[in-house]
Amino acid sequence: MPARTKNHFFRFKQFTVEHALCGMKVSTEACILGAWAPAPATPPTRILDIGTGSGLLALMLAQRFAQAEVHAVEIEANACRQASLNFARSPFAERLRLFEQQDVLRWEAPCLYDLIVVNPPFFASSMRPQDQRKQLATHGVDSLPPSRLAACCARLLSTEGHLAVLYPPHEMQQFEQHARASGLHPRQQLRIYHSEKHPLFRLITVFGRQPAAGKQQHTLYIRQANQTDYHPAYVELLRPFYIIF
Repeated sequence: MPARTKNHFFRFKQFTVEHALCGMKVSTEACILGAWAPAPATPPTRILDIGTGSGLLALMLAQRFAQAEVHAVEIEANACRQASLNFARSPFAERLRLFEQQDVLRWEAPCLYDLIVVNPPFFASSMRPQDQRKQLATHGVDSLPPSRLAACCARLLSTEGHLAVLYPPHEMQQFEQHARASGLHPRQQLRIYHSEKHPLFRLITVFGRQPAAGKQQHTLYIRQANQTDYHPAYVELLRPFYIIF
């Protein structure tokens, strides 16, 4: 399981992600985002991964959408080195493009995007880790506040495009307010639990420009009630990626 790996890499069925240089390693919730993020009705041809880190999400989306060009933006230098290496070694190298050491809030994108994915920092500055790379990756909410992130995504999203964002529950509630203020409306939501015996862990919300009557709600349990076996729905979702499935 990605969240428990102690290696400097994580091997998937079609690619390998080295993450030693990155503040945030391959995680279970990021893998769920990469595997689940719904695309528009027409398969996307232009995809953007904001804050790519090791390049995990960009690689997963390049595997899922074989006709798409996938762009990735990253501000931290070591993460850029790591993502560049992972992209070059993948079978999707020709369709992956990394914009290195770019602040997405000021970045001049070459196009609008049909699908944008982002696993943003969500901790405030009061409790920061000592490692500066992890600090930027997980506690960088000061440099990428939800209000500015929402406005940035609205600027970069195509007319019929979708934005998929991963946050804890409280932070997602705040982000949804900023997204609405930027003209983006929640359309679908995935509620992620470790198991039926655990509280709500993470939310993935999908936004679009057109208002919807309400969010389509989906639920995903990582483990079964015994907290040992993986839940069948989780296995099915990650089967195209995880070697163990």
